[in-house]
Amino acid sequence: MSSTFTQLYVHIVFAVQEMEKPVLNDREKEIYQIIQKIIEETGHKTLIINGTDDHIHLLVKLSPSIAISNLVREIKRQSSYYINHHILEHHGFNWQEGYSAFTHNRSQVSAVYKFIEKQKEYHRHKSFKEEYLDIDNLNEDDEPDDTIFKYKYQ
Repeated sequence: MSSTFTQLYVHIVFAVQEMEKPVLNDREKEIYQIIQKIIEETGHKTLIINGTDDHIHLLVKLSPSIAISNLVREIKRQSSYYINHHILEHHGFNWQEGYSAFTHNRSQVSAVYKFIEKQKEYHRHKSFKEEYLDIDNLNEDDEPDDTIFKYKYQ
């Protein structure tokens, strides 16, 4: 009998398109539950979700059956729909284009989990852009893709 064994841990980060009133802080637990449901319905496992009013971090154990890009597209599509139709009085919520995904081995999962868990505390001292550039520098020495900031920080 053949089988597939994988340990694919990915830290996904994406941002909210700028809005007048932050949405994530007001109903974040509800939004995180919706995102967790989407992740699990697509065959992946949610380890932690957390963020601030302008961005979100996910730590996911991936199933090899669906590409990360497809997972993120579904999370953004379905959660935006939910926020616009069940939380906001007037539609207008969108996630920014793009995302970042950083892979980790099993020995790093605990540290990444703790980092995501302490997001609100962490952002008392650092902006999302500073954090993002730090994360990118920790994972690769390539030039960071800063298009994630094209709406918020121009």
